[in-house]
Parts: sequence; C-alpha cells; structure tokens
Amino acid sequence: DWKVDFVKITENTLKGPLFLKSVKAAHARGYIVSGHVPIDLTIEELVDAGLSSVEHASYLLRLGCNEQQIVADLKAGKITSAEANHLYQTTFDPQVAMKNYAVLGKKGLYVTPTLIGSRQLAYLNENDYTKDSMMVSYLTKAYAENYTWRIERMKNDTPEQSEERKKRTQFTASQVPLMQKAGIPILAGSDEAALNSFVYPGESLISELQLFQDAGMQPVHILQAATINGAKFMRKSATMGSVDEGKIADMVILDENPLENINATQRIYGVFTKGQYFDRNALNKILQHVKEAKIKLDTQREMVR
Repeated sequence: DWKVDFVKITENTLKGPLFLKSVKAAHARGYIVSGHVPIDLTIEELVDAGLSSVEHASYLLRLGCNEQQIVADLKAGKITSAEANHLYQTTFDPQVAMKNYAVLGKKGLYVTPTLIGSRQLAYLNENDYTKDSMMVSYLTKAYAENYTWRIERMKNDTPEQSEERKKRTQFTASQVPLMQKAGIPILAGSDEAALNSFVYPGESLISELQLFQDAGMQPVHILQAATINGAKFMRKSATMGSVDEGKIADMVILDENPLENINATQRIYGVFTKGQYFDRNALNKILQHVKEAKIKLDTQREMVR
C-alpha cells in the first residue's frame, strides 16, 4: 500500500543467511536494495542476490583482502568475527582492491561512502563541536542530547585507539576516488540521524562533498554523486537529476563555480524550489526564523523542567 521502491537492510540484528534471504526477497519484489554487509557474507554474493548499493565505504575495504576465504573460515569456525575483522584491517592489498572494485562496478554496485560520520568521531578529541554554528544556532538542546551516547562511549579510548581511528578514517576516504575510477558510482549521503553525533541535518551533506574533494575526487564527479547518480540509482533519470525541459528540478544558484572547487556549494546566491524562488535575503530570513524557533523550543523545555 505504501508503494515502496527502496529498501535498506542493516546487519545489526540479522544473521548472514537471513540477511541474504531478505535481499533476495526484496529484489524479487522489484525494490532497489541497499544495506550493510554482515561479517559472514561476501559483498559479491550480496550483489549477485540483488543488493544495489552498500551503505558506508568502510565495508568495501574488505575487497582489498581475500574476502571469500575469510568468510569461509568464519563460517567453518576456524576464526572468530574479531579475527575476521583483524584480517580485513591488516591484509589489505591495493591491487586486489582495484580488481574487485572493477568487478563489482561492472555488476552495477553503487556505494554511499558516508565519510562525515567517521570523520567527526575520529577527530572528536581535537575539535570542540559544541561551538559549531549548527549546534549554537539551529539544533535544539533536546536534539543535540542524542549525540551524547557515542561521545560517552569513546571517552575511555586510549591515545592509540584514537590514532588508529583517524588512520582508518583517512584510509577509507583515500579509497573512494579509486572506487569511482574503477567504475563504482558514488552516491552523496551523510547518514545523518539524531543518533549520529555531530552529523548535522542538511549541512552534513555539504561537508560530505568537501571530504570527497579532500580525498581526491574531481569536483565534476562529486557533483554527479549529488545529482545525476542519485536519480539514476533510483531509476528516476527520466524525470529528475539534471536540468532539462519537463524534468522536476530544484536548483541552487551559486556565487562561484563548483567545477573549480566544490566548496562553492557553500556560496549560495539563491534557491529555486517547488515553483518558488528564494534570494539570499529570503534565505537569511528563513535561517533567522529557525534560530528564533530553536531559542523558543529550548526555553519552553527548560520551563517544563
């Protein structure tokens, strides 16, 4: 009844066999299927079962290892999940990775890297995110309190663990341009949710684009990841994804050329959406309204307490 066209399946609670069966069942119904990658399945068998995209580029780092053997040993009880993860982190071969990226690219796999989430957590001990404009001006205290659990969970990390997290984050980011060059289309997404600490609604997508550029992706490919690729992935290219006659199009007009530097996406001149144009002055008024609403909501909450 909901006319579903897209399903995301997470591996948090499903064992591999049931996860695989879920992918096959969703694919059989004609859904676009996105998801995580359970430790006891290979990415290729998921793609062959109908997985359309992998959420989080970190999973694709398995493709630089002998994933098939690691999964086989895990299923046979020869290694534990912890040992499997250790092998994925210590046996990465760049040549093997590029070969496997190309294989899955030809099979039509997409990836949404979601670099911003791991980036924010990796540098938590170096940055005071509470001073970010989003935290100060736009997010209510009630919303921001959802960030606490991850922060508390990381308080006891050793300096060595913190450094290893940064290295892993940087390495994952460095692989994204290589995935794109090998033929895996990149989708722009930030995995923003109330539980993902300091991954801000809206703003985090722009930060994600900047991280793509920092990693080595060319601006033209980054713009495609945020526009054309998404429409193609959702099978909507005929009606959206690019500016053309008869297509549905929201447009952001920029002061600078994003093909030269993706940071130009922050230099907004105006927005055309749902048949209405908002110039910079109108956009500033919207932002001011949000600031005032945040203050009001925070004040009301304190009064109730």
